[in-house]
Amino acid sequence: MLSTLECYYSHSDCLPILIDVTKKQYFYNVKNPVWFVVRPLVYNSTSSRFPPNISISKIIKNMTIERWNPAYPYDQFYKSCAPSFCTYSKRVHIKTIAEFRDFGSDVDQLTAKRLGQWATRLYIVLFLVTLISIMFYNIGREAYTKMFDQPSLNSTKQLYEQYGNELKCPCSSIASTYERFVKIEPVFHEMCSSPFTSEEGRFNLTANLISKLSMDSEKRPLSNYTLKDYRRFLSAHLQFLQGLCQLSNQATKISIQGFLSLLFSMIEVLSEENFGIQLNSIIQHKELNSSTILTDLLSLIRGIYHGNAIISLYGTNFEYIHPDRELNGVYLPTQALIYDDECSCGLHMNCTTPANFIEANPSTNISIQGLKIGCTPSESFRASTLECFYNQSCIDLIQQFASKPSRFNLTNPFKSLSTNNSRFPINTTIDKLINSLFIKELKTTISYLSYFEQCFPLLCSYTYIRQSSFLSIMTHLFGLQGVYRYRKKHINTIQPTDLADTGTTENINTNTQTSPSNSELTTTNTTPP
Repeated sequence: MLSTLECYYSHSDCLPILIDVTKKQYFYNVKNPVWFVVRPLVYNSTSSRFPPNISISKIIKNMTIERWNPAYPYDQFYKSCAPSFCTYSKRVHIKTIAEFRDFGSDVDQLTAKRLGQWATRLYIVLFLVTLISIMFYNIGREAYTKMFDQPSLNSTKQLYEQYGNELKCPCSSIASTYERFVKIEPVFHEMCSSPFTSEEGRFNLTANLISKLSMDSEKRPLSNYTLKDYRRFLSAHLQFLQGLCQLSNQATKISIQGFLSLLFSMIEVLSEENFGIQLNSIIQHKELNSSTILTDLLSLIRGIYHGNAIISLYGTNFEYIHPDRELNGVYLPTQALIYDDECSCGLHMNCTTPANFIEANPSTNISIQGLKIGCTPSESFRASTLECFYNQSCIDLIQQFASKPSRFNLTNPFKSLSTNNSRFPINTTIDKLINSLFIKELKTTISYLSYFEQCFPLLCSYTYIRQSSFLSIMTHLFGLQGVYRYRKKHINTIQPTDLADTGTTENINTNTQTSPSNSELTTTNTTPP
């Protein structure tokens, strides 16, 4: 990634050397070789934005794209759209008021006029009655607010029981971290706490297995086990399971710590019921998203491993084949192994077949419940289940073929798993357990008291609407009338006065005002008729 492509450009001296070495190796290893002319790269600063000395990592960051050449052929878009019909909209004013003043042809004009006047008067009366009713209704409704200063926790609970969500208690603190009032303790699958996933337990269980489990160049196992004997996979499966439990534990702790460090917005105090519902919903959503840390990591490793066709040490995904002629030890060709349903390890990474213990004398296959073997130990274990570890007879069978007989004479630490209080069925695949991070339960403790102390409301208020009495309504109306009369009486008008006509103040009303000697304007109080 830190290298450059300078060697492949025309101005470089190393390209001819590289071509010469490659050509010699090619002609030496390939029968009837066909060579082709390799042309060097030519750098043009006007057409390329990547200079020769740019690193490969920077080229990859730009997706090796020199430039975009967008094209917008409208005819192709129209063909793909293929409209069946077209429409357009037009705004038209429509007469929506209908006239209903038809009194019939037998009514004279005078009678029709009189009836129309009465209809108009009736409409005005009904309109005024409706308007006054609405006015009385609005005047009669008054908002009242009750205040409660620095309520305690018990007082707040009682107020919520009495007033419900109408109660408003603003928090004195706008936010607080979840860790101040939430504690989360994960409970993992019982397999992760069993002796099967401990270092000592794995060593004791597989102590009787031969350590050399790989294949030689003749496709023969270095041990006495056949290629598909589960004893070649047992240690790898237990080691992989141990690593999965450890990674799940670490990923869960990181996820919980990250969640507890987040801020919880506290605009106002929530009721204890609403607070619990909201927190449980947030925690459940966080639980569903926390497994992405581990699954993304494993997905990356699996993709790299399968994409590069790396041969397993166990020789279970690819096997070496001998060609017709000697290759002088340069390389050995390989071919993919085939498992159940004609699944090829060259095309799929998750090809599997049921696991068996294979005895040579006599030749017998002893199946193992739930476990599988396949292209690689990790992929086959992902498709396996833990059914065998819930069955003591199956565990004894594994110990019989994998452990030394004298190792568990006194006490046998490998007991079957319990099916009580588990949300996972015994036939759950390891892949599903990985997606759940092996979490059986999240024990969540939510402290409403700690939340209330963090919020610390200084006051609570309750606003309600109450219908006023008739006396209160009349008081409002008379008050409005008094304000209107007072304002009507004290309307000020300002008029210009010609000082050349008179030098004294003219008394316009009964209220006499004396104008200042140097004033150009005279203010008079006039009462409009």
